Amino acid sequence: MIRFGAIMLGVTLSLLGSALAEAAKNVSAPVVADTGDQVFCIAANAGSGDISTIDVVAHVQLSDGTSGGGSSTNCGPVVPGAACKLQQAIGSAGSVFCEVIFSGKVRGSVCNLTKGLCLDTR
Repeated sequence: MIRFGAIMLGVTLSLLGSALAEAAKNVSAPVVADTGDQVFCIAANAGSGDISTIDVVAHVQLSDGTSGGGSSTNCGPVVPGAACKLQQAIGSAGSVFCEVIFSGKVRGSVCNLTKGLCLDTR
């Protein structure tokens, strides 16, 4: 559990140190995921004020190109430096991309911690 916390802290800090995105919706490229992998979508408040709400959605696409479903969460208010996180367990091999819907300055990322793969939302 300590290792997981350290990884999440590192991902959040790297997001905050990146260039800011100022759009109402950002989407990541997909990361590869195998059955049993744990994938996280993370959206960090990179602004100087609270964000009233952040919606984070994980979309799963199966290897055959069909939708594998997904999950979503809503966080708010999110204070500067805090993050909204969503964990998605993968039931079948494919890929996952994340969608972050917000108002304010947010950096988002999708990470397959099982494989050590991370991509930013744009």
